[in-house]
Formats: sequence, structure tokens, C-alpha cells
Amino acid sequence: MITFFTALVLNYQIHDQQFENVIWFESKRHCREAMESDIYDLVHELYEDTSMRCVETTEVSKVIRPRARPGS
Repeated sequence: MITFFTALVLNYQIHDQQFENVIWFESKRHCREAMESDIYDLVHELYEDTSMRCVETTEVSKVIRPRARPGS
């Protein structure tokens, strides 16, 4: 199994100024868990024009190789 670095991209607006922040994660699963947490609700409560998405890169973060069978 191969996992890829994934960016959580958060866009929001303050006084007609657009902002974009990126938080990096080791896997898409970690990014989704963060996105499904309360972080979106907290930012959205303060700034209505908010969006968030996970963007998977092509940069490998981890390769899990199957273990060799004993005696093989």
C-alpha cells in the first residue's frame, strides 16, 4: 500500500480579502479526519465565505510492503 502527502486547503474571506491556508498530512485519511472535525465549523462561524478540501499530491509519504512468509 502506498500513501501520499495530502494538503488540507482552507479558503476564507476577511473584509473582501481572500486567504488560503494549507495544512499538510501524511495521508488522505488523516486529512479527511481533520476536515470532518470541528475545524471547519469553527472557521465558518467566524467567516461565512469558507471552503475546505483535501488535495492529494503525487509525493509518496509511506510505502507498506507485505511481509515475506516464513520459510520462503
